[in-house]
Amino acid sequence: MEIYFQLVRDAAALKTACEELQNAKFLGFDVETTNLDPYKGDLRLVQLSDGTNTKVIDLKPFAERGDLRTSDELAPLRALLASTRQTKIAHNAKFDTKWVRHHLDAEVGGVYDTYLASILISAGEGERRHGLADVVQYFLGRTLDKSEQVSDWAAAELSHSQVEYAAKDAAIMPEIREKLEERIVSDGLTDVLNLENECVMPIAQMELNGFYLDRERWREQLDKVRAKQKRTGDQLQDLLAAGVAQASLFGRTEINLDSQAQVTDALLNLGVPVPSTTRAWELQPLAEKYPVVAKLLEYRSVAKAAQSFGENILEFIERKTGRIHADFRQIGAPTGRFSCSNPNLQQIPHEAEYRRCFRGPEDANSSSPTIHKSNCGY
Repeated sequence: MEIYFQLVRDAAALKTACEELQNAKFLGFDVETTNLDPYKGDLRLVQLSDGTNTKVIDLKPFAERGDLRTSDELAPLRALLASTRQTKIAHNAKFDTKWVRHHLDAEVGGVYDTYLASILISAGEGERRHGLADVVQYFLGRTLDKSEQVSDWAAAELSHSQVEYAAKDAAIMPEIREKLEERIVSDGLTDVLNLENECVMPIAQMELNGFYLDRERWREQLDKVRAKQKRTGDQLQDLLAAGVAQASLFGRTEINLDSQAQVTDALLNLGVPVPSTTRAWELQPLAEKYPVVAKLLEYRSVAKAAQSFGENILEFIERKTGRIHADFRQIGAPTGRFSCSNPNLQQIPHEAEYRRCFRGPEDANSSSPTIHKSNCGY
């Protein structure tokens, strides 16, 4: 795949490049970064292409002359990115828009995400992969070389192959959008994709804003949960002890409450008609008749809270912001619902004791991040 591209490294060339692209209807859009986390790395390249004319903007020389977020030299780029006159076509656009928002202080207008389009078209097919190379292969029948993806994007001078790789990723976007759009229209998914695309920028902003977690309150709550886990575990041991065939010389035989085999044996010895497994949904119907089953379900709930929502969640607090910046995926499950990871904030228990740990910091002021509204219907 041979393409024409221009490497842009100064203000005059940038102004001309943006003028050349401003009348395009569709622009392929991509970025290259030195890290996956915008709070830990630098934004090195921004690539824009109308499919034939591709501009690769190297931000390193601009950064050496001042703050990218306030640089007047980058004003034409910010204006072009923010404009809704051109549809910005990106693959996994949330990633690109987050970096532009954080490092250039720029919104991205008119987002079209080929990653989301591919997922919608697949309609929950578990085997289908949706990386850019996979989508290009599936819809265009071509191979897209991604070997430079893990190269050194912090290098003082980027190699020709690095710049060419970056240019190709942007240049192919208008073509892949056209192919995807044929299926989107024929499958009646236009409104759905529009909704998903409208959500990209707000979700990127939400991730950048993060969630403030009060460490002290969280540890206080964790201590309470651990105490409850021990108390509930002791009560469950007492109830199960009668079902243990043989007691030790030292009194009550301890059962490994995390061992399904030991718990099942004890329940059977107590006359509980244990189903094939001791999963919560199978045990729930027995809880009303058998107090030991109710206590087992209570113990497991508390133990899960202690394990899933313990000290480990504090490790996700970003040092620079004091907030948790989780990863939210719009179509994160085959059913189409949101998912969350690193950490999974969607699973935080709903009880007030947990919710009170998430709050605005005492010194919140007008410089705090703001959430931008959109028309997305979630």
